[in-house]
Amino acid sequence: MIVLKRLFVSFVSLFFVVALLLYVDEVRRAYLAYERDGAGYMGLNVGASADDVLYLLGYPQSVVGEPEPERVPGFGEVIWDPRVYQVNGKDPQNAIPAGKTINDYFRWEWERNNDRIDVTFDPKTRHVTKIACMADQSRWDWECPRIFGVNTETHEDEVRDLLGEPNWVKHDGVAKTLGYDELGLALTLTQQRVYLLEKTPARGASWQWKLKHILI
Repeated sequence: MIVLKRLFVSFVSLFFVVALLLYVDEVRRAYLAYERDGAGYMGLNVGASADDVLYLLGYPQSVVGEPEPERVPGFGEVIWDPRVYQVNGKDPQNAIPAGKTINDYFRWEWERNNDRIDVTFDPKTRHVTKIACMADQSRWDWECPRIFGVNTETHEDEVRDLLGEPNWVKHDGVAKTLGYDELGLALTLTQQRVYLLEKTPARGASWQWKLKHILI
């Protein structure tokens, strides 16, 4: 009987030790993921240089210029709209002006299968200030990479379960944007599904947020 009790105690102790080690490893992985996602998106950190962007993503298909005035026929109003220039030179009408290069523009775009990646730079430092990925809403069969557990297949209820309540909410027609300033993350949804993820500098989450979403 004593031997059985000792074996039982040993088994229970081993079980709790193994469970504790698994929990600690899970928390470690979750915290590393939080640090990674807080720093950047898709392997590119906010604050990275233009050279880092080219190394990781290659040359962009297009660049976005400064807003230009456009007069609407019949209205006489001037609408400021940024001009998009093609980099490959196949569209002369929308090609980068002579004497200009991609380094003269502060927003670069990459068109992929069913999504688009945008990278925005600080005009003075030319370091990355925003990384965005937008899915093709007409198909929903291609996912932008996950960040903080969210991608372009995530439902609004799941977003709130994963990240908590947003710092701010903005409505724009059929779209709604949820802003998480501590995480440096803005998620734009339509019909309760995320289709645009935007990563900017993060303030850093509170210990209450970390306790709820990482430690527990």
